[in-house]
Amino acid sequence: MNTPSLALAATLSLASTAFAQDASLTVLHGVPGLPAPVEVVANGATLFSFCFEEQRGPLTLPPGSYDVEVRLEGATILGATYVLGAGDDVSVIANLDASGAPELTPFANDGSALALPSSRVTVRHAAEAPAVDVVVLQGGQTALTIPGVTNGQEASADVAPGDYEVELRLAGTSTVAFGPVPLTVEDGFRYGVHAVGQALTSNFDLLVQRDALTARVRSMEGLRFGNLVPSLYLDGTEVLKLDELVRTGVAVQPGSYLAEIRVFGGSSTLVSQQIDLAAGDDRMLLANPSFGTAIAFSDFANDVSALGLANEARVTVRHLALAPQVDVIVTANGAAVATIGGLVNGDEATAELPAGAYEVAIAPACTTTPVFGPVPLVLEARTHTIAQALGELGSTFTVGVDVIDLTPLPAAAEVLLRRFGTGCGATLTASTNCVIFDEVFQLELDTSVPNSAGVVLFGTSNTDFAGLPLPAGLAGFGATGCTLYTDYFGFRALPTDAQGRAVGDFSVPVRLAPFLDAIYLQGAIATPAGPGHFVTSNAIAVERN
Repeated sequence: MNTPSLALAATLSLASTAFAQDASLTVLHGVPGLPAPVEVVANGATLFSFCFEEQRGPLTLPPGSYDVEVRLEGATILGATYVLGAGDDVSVIANLDASGAPELTPFANDGSALALPSSRVTVRHAAEAPAVDVVVLQGGQTALTIPGVTNGQEASADVAPGDYEVELRLAGTSTVAFGPVPLTVEDGFRYGVHAVGQALTSNFDLLVQRDALTARVRSMEGLRFGNLVPSLYLDGTEVLKLDELVRTGVAVQPGSYLAEIRVFGGSSTLVSQQIDLAAGDDRMLLANPSFGTAIAFSDFANDVSALGLANEARVTVRHLALAPQVDVIVTANGAAVATIGGLVNGDEATAELPAGAYEVAIAPACTTTPVFGPVPLVLEARTHTIAQALGELGSTFTVGVDVIDLTPLPAAAEVLLRRFGTGCGATLTASTNCVIFDEVFQLELDTSVPNSAGVVLFGTSNTDFAGLPLPAGLAGFGATGCTLYTDYFGFRALPTDAQGRAVGDFSVPVRLAPFLDAIYLQGAIATPAGPGHFVTSNAIAVERN
């Protein structure tokens, strides 16, 4: 196993000093065409499994030496030793070198401060491809050209936030090898754009790693003062003018600030509080009416982490109104979905729900008679909707809604498909190794028997079938050399065509998510030859990731 040591300079520290004693590691999968998900192992402990074009991290690790292995079906196919120091920020990608051989390539991530408004874009060549010129377009015009990038190299530039397109051209020519593909660059973020796969094939793609180098602050006009327009100030600088009910996030440098809500053009401070902001923070800062004090300064951390399921949405409800204790009642199609009970001024509650259309009502605690709503609320998948009750009940009361887009976060596969066992005249394959719930994939059953009855069997155990240990030989049924790998709870008909091939669409329903461990699939084909009159395939384990 190749184990080069990588000692990274301490100057490549994280933007936030809160974690200065830790190192940060992101791992990316850029090797196409592997027959199964790979496992990433560090110092003998399995961290996770993932597939081509997926990424995990950043992982927070104590400084030290890490033996990193990539294992395919139990065998180590790549390995290296990385020495991580305090504050190091590293990306390691499993990729193809220029000749097509798999390798592990480390890159040190630049976490130095940005001059806002701007973002950092780093393009990395990690593909089986010749040298390329990286061309960044905006509005059809060339905004940036990075010439002559070869496998294992990277180039960086700080650019203005906006919508761009990235195009790869053969070095020194106008021949487009890939793209253009869209890239939206947000203020205060770092983007690692990795070219992966094999040039001029369908697996050649860009794998984007996005990390926050700044904090984000957002606010709402929580006092409902009518024509009096407040503003949010940080260290005496106006950051957000609250001339609308909701003001979405703005990037600010990490650090310690005096946060103030001011009025009259900034000449009068209503309320203030000292706050600390770290890179990656997303905070809601506002003034709101409160019992006991005329005005409160509220500081809430917004959860911008990845969701548990890709088809879900996160919703947070906050009670910031001059109103008594309330219950928040969420319904869908007239049926109660969730009740968030007993919220008092200053409270919040968060839930993750399936994406879809809902209605929300607010009622006095322990009652069902709304004092507000019901009003429609549409939750889009991979978003975080923040609903804040503001103003005074009976007069200026309203609900401010801010929606945070979580789609730029990498979505992990929720289900892994792994082949095991051998067939005796049939082969069962899946079109992918990684899927999310409800995502359609194809199963293909191949045999030499044309126009025959075929089935895919489903089971929940690969060790026991009604007391029969599995795997079990089927010679007793006349199918010498055939093996049963799964028990049985159902099947799907999959007849073969004139070439002895059968293909069908399958998916794993999201309703199985709470209790899915593994499902096992195996194909069987009727055949006129042989005393058993059937052949079987290998099996596929469908496992929760």
